[in-house]
Amino acid sequence: MVLDSACGDETLRQDCVRRFLAENPRLKAISSHRLHPPLEIPGAIPIVMLRHPLDRARSAYDYAKRERTAVEHEFARTVSFQDYIAWSVSTRGDGAVLHDHQVRHLSDAAYRTADDERWRCTRADLEQAKINLTSYFAEFGLVRRFKDSCQLFNARCRPFMPAMNFVNYTENVSGDASRSEASALARVRADLDDATYQALCENNQLDIELYEFACRLFDRRLTALHRFGGRASAEIRFLAGRVRQRLAEADLYREWPGSVLSPHGPAVMILPLEAGQGH
Repeated sequence: MVLDSACGDETLRQDCVRRFLAENPRLKAISSHRLHPPLEIPGAIPIVMLRHPLDRARSAYDYAKRERTAVEHEFARTVSFQDYIAWSVSTRGDGAVLHDHQVRHLSDAAYRTADDERWRCTRADLEQAKINLTSYFAEFGLVRRFKDSCQLFNARCRPFMPAMNFVNYTENVSGDASRSEASALARVRADLDDATYQALCENNQLDIELYEFACRLFDRRLTALHRFGGRASAEIRFLAGRVRQRLAEADLYREWPGSVLSPHGPAVMILPLEAGQGH
């Protein structure tokens, strides 16, 4: 379920998310474009998706041109990609989606949008975004490596949610989705003149640094998962979680009194005894 306007604000506050989840306990997952860190929501594992900012610029243009509900649709549908980028990097307002947008969403810069003097992202925001990206509370994936991302999501989520299974499935995507990242970036460069391309890069320099940092971390995590025993260990944790789940359904499993609910925590297993057996 998409949750973006529970409070009617540009930025979705966490108290709204907590209240919404409490009022809808059957929900398994929500998606939002307006929820920003801190992402400390009890019982939830936040997942963040990142994309190369220049690749994302093309996606933003294609979306605005196609979707009538997009704020900048009337403008985007009448101009070229070159004109759209030139407009976006020279304006605030709706065009600010191409100004270090991912650093903004992962830092306190998201809460400064209305401040005319401080709305641009800083290197301090970049460092905060890196910390938030690597925090215990969140997992992240890469749009152009979604299949690999699913492996990391499963390894992170299955110990807590044994029935969860992330798979590589595409729907409602543009034809550009099949391109490699290198091909997509080359196309962006070819469609922009030198001045506009340079302006796009300068307005997304922090986003580029964040993405390069994320790619290195992503590769390390994926390598660790694929090391000998890594995949088997993940599957063992998954099976152990499934056993605990089935035992709990049969009222044969209890968390250790006073412990925090955890698939790895100590527990008391209650086994039925044959008639006449002692304890």
